[in-house]
Amino acid sequence: MIIHKKFMKSFISIIMLIYVASCSANESVEEGRCKVDLSLEPDLSELVLVGTDVVNIKDFEPYNASLSKNYSSEIGGAILTLSVISESMSVSIKRTFKEPGGVVHVSVYDSVCISNDVFGAQDLFGKIVSEGVLILEKKPNVNGVPIDLWVLYEKDS
Repeated sequence: MIIHKKFMKSFISIIMLIYVASCSANESVEEGRCKVDLSLEPDLSELVLVGTDVVNIKDFEPYNASLSKNYSSEIGGAILTLSVISESMSVSIKRTFKEPGGVVHVSVYDSVCISNDVFGAQDLFGKIVSEGVLILEKKPNVNGVPIDLWVLYEKDS
């Protein structure tokens, strides 16, 4: 039964990744044409990393607002930043990760699909909440960003 549950979680996550990745850049700026289905959110993760604390995703209420330009987070001394880049007909998200004394690791997610308080791209899921944004990266390309937890990024002033 445990193997079956793990298989189903993986299968559902793969289907969701394919669905989110199928949004075109033009759809990302026209709400309503593109849908990001995070109704399977508990299958992705129910936990959020807030600094060094782990809390339940149910502690965060959806917030219907547009994405701001810049967000940041700190995880165990490492500084993470998110930059939302809107260009003509597309939206991209650039995430940086820097540990003290280390090099800056950058991941860029193109063709971000936005629908109300949720957004996504290939290997990236996001939710707008009153505290900022929750981000879940499936392939962050750096060891310090968890693949099994959402990360809270607070809006920069």
